[in-house]
Amino acid sequence: MFKDYITENASKINCASLSQKASYFSTADEKGVKVWGINVEEPLLKFSNFQSEVICSVFDYNCQKVCCGTYGGSILVLDINTNKVSMQLKGHKSSCCVVKTTESQDSPILASGSSDGKVKIWDMRSQEPIKILEGHQTTIKALDFSPDNSWIGSGSDDGYLEIYETKSGKQEAQMKFNKGITCFKFNPVNYLLAAGYADNRIRLWNLETFQILQETQSDFSSIKSIKFIDENKMVSASSDLLKV
Repeated sequence: MFKDYITENASKINCASLSQKASYFSTADEKGVKVWGINVEEPLLKFSNFQSEVICSVFDYNCQKVCCGTYGGSILVLDINTNKVSMQLKGHKSSCCVVKTTESQDSPILASGSSDGKVKIWDMRSQEPIKILEGHQTTIKALDFSPDNSWIGSGSDDGYLEIYETKSGKQEAQMKFNKGITCFKFNPVNYLLAAGYADNRIRLWNLETFQILQETQSDFSSIKSIKFIDENKMVSASSDLLKV
């Protein structure tokens, strides 16, 4: 049962992700990946026998696939409908630490970030990288697409937030703070970006001036995730606290 699984394996779970429509969520541990239904006690699907352990995951826009990054650097795309690995992207020479998907007008795309500081943007139909972004020197901690998918942002341990044009790969901005980044999220309406840092604070960046507008008081533990409810409200989650 789900509660028993979480209780018994909490320290062993590498990552968890919730689908955009909140109909599924996934967990990954050393044995593989499980896909669960909301309010369902048993996993709907189990994927296992991978060559390398899954350490990050995200559902695609249509909630039909789970895209997973592994210690070995490959990206596995798990098909919920067939219960099979539909593709394996071999793109990173070191651990794939974060993955992010979106839906472009031309083709669904996926971004992956590695411990070597590289970000790759993939065309999921051709299964080939269309851009390689090499602005960071340390581990990529977070990726996000802007609401219109025209920009992709990346944040890393080196404290840099970098903004690129998704199609061209041209760098639009590089924003530096002297603390490592743990997570960030584009505002759904305004030219703003909220980022969590290793000093347990959230800083709000203006994407017109690329300057910090404000910052929160320090939490007791690291900020793990940020989500906007609307253009004026956001939710942040740390190891022991949920804030609105």
